[in-house]
Amino acid sequence: MESATSKGIVRLTYIGLAMSAIYLVYVIAFPLISNTQAGGPAADLEILMRGHRWLAPIYTLGILLLYYLFWKALQLARSMPGPGSTRDKGRTLVLAFGLFFGFTLVWLYPITANDLFRYVLRGRIWAVYGDSPMLSPPNDFLDDPYIAFAGEFGDWTSGYGPVWEMLVQVRSAWALRIWSPELSASSCSFCWRTYCAPSSSVGSQRLAAPGQVRNRLRWPPSSSSPGTRSS
Repeated sequence: MESATSKGIVRLTYIGLAMSAIYLVYVIAFPLISNTQAGGPAADLEILMRGHRWLAPIYTLGILLLYYLFWKALQLARSMPGPGSTRDKGRTLVLAFGLFFGFTLVWLYPITANDLFRYVLRGRIWAVYGDSPMLSPPNDFLDDPYIAFAGEFGDWTSGYGPVWEMLVQVRSAWALRIWSPELSASSCSFCWRTYCAPSSSVGSQRLAAPGQVRNRLRWPPSSSSPGTRSS
């Protein structure tokens, strides 16, 4: 039994090394630092592979292998006996590889998760500029220090619908209240003007209170004014 368990530890090690190799290939193909320092709009997987289409099957194969190796590792972990030194070694091994995977992937460009940047920009459209992300795309605010993160979707308005945007803004207003208590009433007024008032009045009004904390929301600071729409 001990010999079989030891073999399981060895197999688990091989699986971890194989997964590490796949992650390293991704980091080499899509490095964080060089893609960030290159400047320009935020890219995604499809943009980064333009001109390198041969990477597509390699990327897909790597994803499939990762799922398969994870499944095999899970089987090995479940087959190990109860509490004991060998099982503790397996647990330590899994934890060590998990930490190594995390450290490795820190250096991977967010090839499949750059929509997070657009969520930040939509939040800034409301909180910093007092406008509606359903009516105004990020490209209406070209002076924003984070506009490059809009990528190829800079001219897109939010497609998530008014209910979702209202829920998000309620949470944002609660967070902003920590810095500026008067925002609670102003945010409710803004939600009403944006989603419930006649469309002709939307866009002609601006939320004053978030403008009072816009400098706290801007990083890095910019000499241009963040409270105006780009022409």
